[in-house]
Amino acid sequence: MVNFTFEPEMSIAYGAGNYALTRTLLRRACQLALLVAVGHRLIMMTSSMGFSRTGPPATSHPAATAQPPFFLVVVLLHSGPPST
Repeated sequence: MVNFTFEPEMSIAYGAGNYALTRTLLRRACQLALLVAVGHRLIMMTSSMGFSRTGPPATSHPAATAQPPFFLVVVLLHSGPPST
């Protein structure tokens, strides 16, 4: 993401011989990449800490783990008639 944002301007600045602008753009690209990486890591750590306490949202709701109603019918039909 950062590479696609800064690469065209850096190429133009380098081709024009404007090395000060090239260094500035490279510095800003590195800062943005670091910011994105730290932000992503914080989001991942926060969500994993929440999951370790409560479980993932998809399975924390009691109805999420309940069997569908047709499951009982399938089990009863598969077991066959009661034997005597």
